[in-house]
Amino acid sequence: MKDDKDILQKLFWQLPEKPLSDDFRFRMMQQISAERIRAKNRAERWTWFAVITASLAILAFGVLAFSYLEVPKLSLSKQALETLPFYLYVAFLALLLLFGDFFFRRNYYSKKQG
Repeated sequence: MKDDKDILQKLFWQLPEKPLSDDFRFRMMQQISAERIRAKNRAERWTWFAVITASLAILAFGVLAFSYLEVPKLSLSKQALETLPFYLYVAFLALLLLFGDFFFRRNYYSKKQG
């Protein structure tokens, strides 16, 4: 094993040293950048796949629970209908805050990495 290493080392030392092309560093950095973008896209695709799969599983379990557990019919009273706009307003505000948080975090981390 050691003899093989010595032989290979001698052969590498005998190779003539050739100068690198002028744009070698530029091309290498482009390849590294492209690979980083591919890895990021790959991770993002897996994340979306996991989120969609989990969401569909939750929906499927919900449908199965409602169909097999025979949940009693829901009846809405007049009071429940009167408070519905307020609850929709609160839900809209919560959704707005979630989207705002998402965009602020994405902007913050993109500036931090870049």
